[in-house]
Amino acid sequence: MSAKADDIERRLRTPDRRPLPEPATSDALAAAESRLGFALPLLLRRLYLEVANGGFGPGPGIVGISGGWTTDHGKSIEDLYEEMSDSTTENPRWVWPAAHVPIVDLGGSFACVDAASPDGRVVEWNPDELDGRGRDGGWSRSFRDVAPGLEAWLEAAPPEPLLVPSAAAPGSVPEITRQYWASMTAEQRAEYGLPATGWGRVLFGDAWGDDPRDQ
Repeated sequence: MSAKADDIERRLRTPDRRPLPEPATSDALAAAESRLGFALPLLLRRLYLEVANGGFGPGPGIVGISGGWTTDHGKSIEDLYEEMSDSTTENPRWVWPAAHVPIVDLGGSFACVDAASPDGRVVEWNPDELDGRGRDGGWSRSFRDVAPGLEAWLEAAPPEPLLVPSAAAPGSVPEITRQYWASMTAEQRAEYGLPATGWGRVLFGDAWGDDPRDQ
């Protein structure tokens, strides 16, 4: 029984190694922003357009726009934002902050990016703090600042080992993707099962080319 319990815990803590989705198209991103009613932070837009439509980053990965990486319940960031914006139907005091987009499901709580802030401030929302009592039913204490911007948040929280690109697709690899992998140490790349040299071709095949950063 003890061994079985340890195995269950191991599987629960091991991220799903799904391949990353392809980067979002400009049209898909424009449609997502139209549905949200505002533009996403520049860094998040670039990541969706140049790296992948979600799936990378802390925890189970950043949720993508429609057609990309979803939560376990199949939700995109547009779906999540619309659901959160309906919080007043449960309690009129619970008014979801404008332009706060849930981007990572942390197992009940959510990391949200404040698209109205210059650097994409990151806030965590924890519904366990809601109790329906007091002035706002716990609404104000259910939010806490996590990082002043999206870049700082990503740097402080290394991604889990599920950032596995889809099998080598034809074409060039975006420079931001090259920089992401090249910035890691050999030890960090080894955690993804990558060799000390030649890791670029292992990840992307011939699309990686003869980049000297993985020689």
